[in-house]
Amino acid sequence: MIDSLQDSIENLAQLLRRSVSVDDSDLRLVACSTHFGDADQPRLDALLGRTVDDRTRRYLVASGYQQWREAQRIPAQPELGTERDRVGFPLRTKYQLLGVMWVLDDGTMSEQQMRLAGETADRVQSILARREQEQAESDARQEDAVLELLAADPAARATAATRLRERNGFDRVREVVVLALSTRPAEGDAPGPLEDPPDVVLRRAIRSATRGRAAVAFGVRGAQALVLLGGQQRPAGADLRELAHALHREVQRGSGDLGERTTVGVGSARDELTDAAVSFRQALTSARVAAKLGRPTGVWGDDPLEALLDVVVVADWDEQSIPDALRTLSDTQSGATLEVVETFLDLAGNVVATAERLHAHRSTIYYHLGKFQESTGFDLDDGRIRLLLHLWFRVRPTVTGRTPAGSSGR
Repeated sequence: MIDSLQDSIENLAQLLRRSVSVDDSDLRLVACSTHFGDADQPRLDALLGRTVDDRTRRYLVASGYQQWREAQRIPAQPELGTERDRVGFPLRTKYQLLGVMWVLDDGTMSEQQMRLAGETADRVQSILARREQEQAESDARQEDAVLELLAADPAARATAATRLRERNGFDRVREVVVLALSTRPAEGDAPGPLEDPPDVVLRRAIRSATRGRAAVAFGVRGAQALVLLGGQQRPAGADLRELAHALHREVQRGSGDLGERTTVGVGSARDELTDAAVSFRQALTSARVAAKLGRPTGVWGDDPLEALLDVVVVADWDEQSIPDALRTLSDTQSGATLEVVETFLDLAGNVVATAERLHAHRSTIYYHLGKFQESTGFDLDDGRIRLLLHLWFRVRPTVTGRTPAGSSGR
């Protein structure tokens, strides 16, 4: 099918004596024709890197290429290094953009040449649409198998593992890790009609972030997703962290709103595909903890206290059932005082370390601690009181949505 696409644009290029290329919907190069001495530096860079540079991407996004419904001319931009106009022909189905066919032009393309280019764009669009449909059917089978790994029935998990070993390169892996993408519900207005649905954004982001990895499969269910990563040996922690950040970046690039609401969690490595459900639960916990701490990503084992509380503390509790002395702290104490007390408890009651963490004088720390004890009656020298308050500060995000003090930097 690539050959058929390649033949189509090469034939057009020879007729027009102009360079022709096809990008996917994310401006990654799919195919390109022979050049006719018209390739400027950005085109050559795209050939080498298989994608446009960030400045050009931002310019095209601002030009609205994702919403084009007919051919558009992009004038030469000397500041971007483009020496010739680009005529872009959007390639799309009724529901989504498949890509763009680009023709380099010096401003002399005739109406007949534009018509020939439009006819070729229609053929290329049909080729990409067929390929997209075939890919979607293959992905659907893969996603069914990945999601079946989470089934409660051991026999169903074993069947799913067999299917993945047969089709997705997991036949030789010795370790598997799950990354979970968890998206919080949107607040306020719904996305505009031109914005892709969350599942489309997530699939595109996962494909982009995992491109080039040998054993990888994923499943998407609504606004949640899991990525199954396999390897011959236990994946390096740094590699998993980078992949988690790459997944988050790609989601944010696909939809700023969805990216703001999405966190990525990483589970632990498991020896068997059938144990992927364990890694998935850990990854989900890590993602929820990251969201509460105001971070885009989280890794299992990084925040054991918060992970424990996430598991044992229910999210739908009645706030009125919390002891008044704790529930009213946010109303009776200043934010500065609460930050001092929380940091003091985080640092095991070390006043010097608290002052250093908050960039404050020790007398300021003593002032806030004394004021807190006097107004609440809580004795900070009592171990049980310290435990009570520390526990409250840790679970407070679940109740109030407030992020723990200093959490984003730890």
